[in-house]
Amino acid sequence: MILNNNDMEAIKKLLLYKLDIGKGARFQFNRKLSNEYPVPSNLIIESTEKTVFVEIVHTTSWKNLSNLLLLENLNNTPSRLVIISRIFPDHIRRSAKILKIELIPLPEDVLVIKNDKRPSGKITSEKAWRIILALMRLGPCSIRRISVSENISYGWTYGVIGNLISRNIVDRINNKVEITNTKDLFNAVAWERPFKELEKLQIRTSFESSHDLSRTLTSWAHDRGDLLVMCGYSAASIQYGYGVRNDLIQCYVPDDGTLKALEREFSVDDTDGVTIIVFKPDRNVSDSAVIVDEVLVTNRYQTLLDVAGMGFSGYDLLDSMVREYGTDSP
Repeated sequence: MILNNNDMEAIKKLLLYKLDIGKGARFQFNRKLSNEYPVPSNLIIESTEKTVFVEIVHTTSWKNLSNLLLLENLNNTPSRLVIISRIFPDHIRRSAKILKIELIPLPEDVLVIKNDKRPSGKITSEKAWRIILALMRLGPCSIRRISVSENISYGWTYGVIGNLISRNIVDRINNKVEITNTKDLFNAVAWERPFKELEKLQIRTSFESSHDLSRTLTSWAHDRGDLLVMCGYSAASIQYGYGVRNDLIQCYVPDDGTLKALEREFSVDDTDGVTIIVFKPDRNVSDSAVIVDEVLVTNRYQTLLDVAGMGFSGYDLLDSMVREYGTDSP
């Protein structure tokens, strides 16, 4: 169980109030009962009257009840058993009443991470990536503010932030969280969603200008009723003015029929023209696509995700894009 200093102080104040413990009580977080009985405890409070054993968790389980009972039985002084948690399943509430274990709600602004918690859950899923970009955009802020900003449930937002903390990507100070390790964040994105793996086809064309080709392809797809969305370097150069590549364009084409028509109508042999690199999207990129300078491009959060997925080759570009990313991002 990991708590920062401010959370520890919040827990101390809560217990001093709820349990009516004297101010001289000694609080010891994350310690074992003794050398003879090395049973772990989230918190042991030693007072003149009783020893208080406290489990601090997000969701209470049988394991928490069992651990407290074991501590009580191995301890040779009168004990008091307490669980501080955000969620108490009904069967736990009923059992705790019989076992005389006190239940105290965990304050919403206290974030609990297990010591042995391994990163779980994708950080490149649509919701998780929105939460990450909101944190980039808003700077140090509360989890609640991110949840409200993105209209994503507090529980989901809390889980994503906890995942990032366990990866040492996000730090928490008081009740605010912030990204402190962008390098590891983008490494994780590139490992989890390598952009190159979405590539389906490369087409050499007779066009000499990448921007002219981008506009032409947007009109061509629109007239056919097909979907073709500029992405990666192409979207970054149009939206941010960075990463301009005159020798290639990158685009999403979700339909195999459109892909075959694209190859048939634009492919030219023995030419030094602009290359089209076609990717097949792993998510819906059409509903959020935007028209910029007569070109249909992925929105900015998708563009950032694609460039992050390029790994080392896209880091300089990504750094510039992240600095510019702001509240006016479409």
